[in-house]
Amino acid sequence: MDEEPGPGFDSYQQPQQVALFNEDDLDKAFVYANSLDDSARNRLESILSRLNELGRFRSFTPAVAPEEVLALKQTFPNFSEVLDEIAAHIALAKLAGEDKAPLAFPPILLVGPPGVGKTYFAQQLCETLGAHFNETSLNSNSAGFILSGLDMGWSSGKPGLVFRALMEGPVANPFILLDEIDKANKPDSTYDPLGPLYGLLESNMAKRFRDEASTLPMDASHILWVATANDVDSIPEPLLSRMTVFEIPFPSVEQTATLAYTVWRKLRQNTAWGPHMHEKISDGIIECLKEKSPRDMTRLFIRAAGRAIMNKRHILNPVDFSIDGTEDSRNTVFRP
Repeated sequence: MDEEPGPGFDSYQQPQQVALFNEDDLDKAFVYANSLDDSARNRLESILSRLNELGRFRSFTPAVAPEEVLALKQTFPNFSEVLDEIAAHIALAKLAGEDKAPLAFPPILLVGPPGVGKTYFAQQLCETLGAHFNETSLNSNSAGFILSGLDMGWSSGKPGLVFRALMEGPVANPFILLDEIDKANKPDSTYDPLGPLYGLLESNMAKRFRDEASTLPMDASHILWVATANDVDSIPEPLLSRMTVFEIPFPSVEQTATLAYTVWRKLRQNTAWGPHMHEKISDGIIECLKEKSPRDMTRLFIRAAGRAIMNKRHILNPVDFSIDGTEDSRNTVFRP
């Protein structure tokens, strides 16, 4: 087997590499495949051959400047503690590795009410970090094999998300979002969807993570984990202890105003119609946007701008944010 990154990843140049698995373990996985029935053997050999073709080495997504992470506070002021935490880990990594430092931070759990913007924040964080994004909603998945695969002995056997993210991606430190992990343990569930996380969130154990379908131990210790939940009541304590938990509130009145101006400014800068709209927004509009996530604010601003233009205005009015959009100019006291 080649000791260089396999085909498909040559163009992804990063300063460090790590072996995801060793050759002896791959040979053993092929031997195991030969012990299966024809259908299962063919499926597993196809996966292992593809993995062999891609090679066992992967690069790392490098750490961005801490300032890039902290800049997200303009859009996500209520996530400031999370951003401070990640920026601190990046700063320490760069102190040791400078420009060669791999992107890394401990597993994070974002806890907050529905609509606070947890999932959208995680997506935007991943984009800012330049990481390779993967996600699954534990609300819709009731079996542990979603993460760790299902034995090929079953007709529906296939590798799980962790194996696929490492095999198919160009980096050893992909970003994996586990959405709504508090909804995972359902009364009628035969398997524990969270079970594989006990090992995956422990670095030493994750170094030899074994997918149930492939049986091949892989180094999953560099994965960037972010999970979301509405509350922690149904999440086992041993799992909580493996993550840094952040309580995410709705933005305060001051934060809502800052966030609204940031969202509106970006829309005016990044859309064809934006420059035609007035920059000012009123106190009444801020009130309309209370307890709205950045994504929801964006949608509301776009709809409101369309309503304003239909009413022959280039300046927003609180009524543009109402359900029926009835024209009314009351309470339009503009913020300085």
